[in-house]
Amino acid sequence: MIRVIDTLTMAYTKLRTRKVRTAFTVAIAGILFGLVMAIVIISDGVFMSVERMTQKSMTGRFIVGGSTAYQDVADVSRDKDGIAEALLRHKTMVADKKAEAKRLGIEYDAAMDPSPVETFDGQQMLSYSSPIGQAVMNELYAKAQPTRTMDDFKQFADKYQPTVYYEARPTQPKDGALTEMKAGKEAFTQTDTSKQGMSGAPPDLQEATLVPKALLSSYLLPNAKWSATSGHIPVVVSQKRATQLTGYKAPGTDAPAAERLNYLNELRDRVNGATFSACYRNTASSEQITEALSVAKEIAAKKNDTTYQRPSLIYGLPDESSCGAAVVVRDVRTAAEKQYADKLMQFNRKFGAVVDPVQQKVTYEVVGVAPNGWADMDMGFSLGVKDIVASLLMSQSFRFAVPTELYESMPNKTDYANVLSTQKNTDNMGYMGSGGQYFAEFANATDARNFAKNESCQYGMTGCEPRSKYFVMAPFGSNSIGLDEVKHGVSVVLLWTTGIVTILAAVIAGLTIGRTIADGRRETAVFRAIGFKRMDINQIYVTYTLLLCLRIAIFALLIGLGAALLVHSNFWIDTTIQAQLALGVFDPGTQFSFVGFTPKILAIVGAILLAGVAGMAIPLLRNTARNPIRDMRDE
Repeated sequence: MIRVIDTLTMAYTKLRTRKVRTAFTVAIAGILFGLVMAIVIISDGVFMSVERMTQKSMTGRFIVGGSTAYQDVADVSRDKDGIAEALLRHKTMVADKKAEAKRLGIEYDAAMDPSPVETFDGQQMLSYSSPIGQAVMNELYAKAQPTRTMDDFKQFADKYQPTVYYEARPTQPKDGALTEMKAGKEAFTQTDTSKQGMSGAPPDLQEATLVPKALLSSYLLPNAKWSATSGHIPVVVSQKRATQLTGYKAPGTDAPAAERLNYLNELRDRVNGATFSACYRNTASSEQITEALSVAKEIAAKKNDTTYQRPSLIYGLPDESSCGAAVVVRDVRTAAEKQYADKLMQFNRKFGAVVDPVQQKVTYEVVGVAPNGWADMDMGFSLGVKDIVASLLMSQSFRFAVPTELYESMPNKTDYANVLSTQKNTDNMGYMGSGGQYFAEFANATDARNFAKNESCQYGMTGCEPRSKYFVMAPFGSNSIGLDEVKHGVSVVLLWTTGIVTILAAVIAGLTIGRTIADGRRETAVFRAIGFKRMDINQIYVTYTLLLCLRIAIFALLIGLGAALLVHSNFWIDTTIQAQLALGVFDPGTQFSFVGFTPKILAIVGAILLAGVAGMAIPLLRNTARNPIRDMRDE
């Protein structure tokens, strides 16, 4: 049997005799396998970085939130029993109002209260313009689609063994709206009070929610300056709001790496204890402000009209930094007029109308910074590497969260009952906020995934179906479940890609090696003639093939590593910042890497060896089986 050193010498000599052919084989096969190497190294780097960073964030937890699903119900506006009930209530109310007006000695016109029923195309239907008609419809909708509770949520979740449940309570101003006081000042504008509840507050304030600290743990400031006795409402804001409050924008791409990596910590330090104010006004208060603006405009327009008589009662605007009540700047009403106005207020108050103006200045103090969700994301979002990674990590969170435990510790929390009202929505649509109102945390991704997949309804033409499912389930606070599925998907793609590339490389390597072996028929015949055994010849060519495959593997590894390092050098800083924001990781030392090494690389090397051996086997067996004398004569 030929010695190993001789085998290596002869195999290496064969590599050097066909340099062009060898270089072609190494280049083509190496590029193909280098592509796979690059995908493996980069994907492993991404997943290893995500796993490393998730250990320090909420993304490592498996939380599923359930939002009350909207389901289409019958058109209750044509319900005959509802119409009859509305007409009865209206008739009773009109009679009561007439009696009360007579008792007080004031006028009452029944036409001021529209009928709760109107006729359309010859059919009676409840009227949306009538408070009674709207109230009856809400009751009918509530009966058709009852308000769902935590017990309903547990009915679906219990069988998947969640470790803990949470409930977030959405808040909304009671009878009125919040208007942000930018730079501490209220901007007085003449508004339609009927729409103020929708447009008064900026989008994030409209989504204010009382949230358990356990759902905010990754975003709370460790050394928050807020105290329960400050009178300020603690709030976890989005990165967008924090940037607006501090004026501190992310450093540009030309800034030093250390400054860019420390951006989030610097933002948190600057926004810690930052405050901003909003003014709450109920309907009556807003109407007085609107009246003050309207009358002031009217007086200015008619300042040169000598026949114009100013109203006997004129309201003026309060100090813009006070969120105070409208001030009376003129009141020349007679005693009888004042008495009549008092009786009218008594009358309206008795029948539920809001007549007492209520206003309140509310100060919020930042105690945490959460990542921007889809609603606050930069519209410049693209399909770049760092953006794809950021989208992989991103999930909708709370835009404006008041930690429940901190709020409950405030001795004056009852002062904010009108601002942070947790009353149920009267439209019975449920809370459609970020991630849901009820939450279940699971010990593993499998249970969480099965719960979300099996117990969620899906929206269709008639609402969420099937009707036996009450909630839309979605991962909350992280994409842990999604990341697990992505890992599996990438593994499948890599398996198929490696298989296809292996076949292509095997064909190329096989053709090259086969041609080399075929060209060496005389050489093989000489080996046989001078006493080499078939095993010795096989040993030489197997060694030759392994050396060639080793070159291909090294070349492929260099290509893959080079591509990964190129991606890493261009994107690691920006991606680290994006990941820190998305995951709530505030350690600058925890950095994102696009370079990762796992046993998958050995599998690719094995695929290269398999491709080489497969390409070598048939021509080698054919050569060693031929008659050496015939081969020498043919040559």
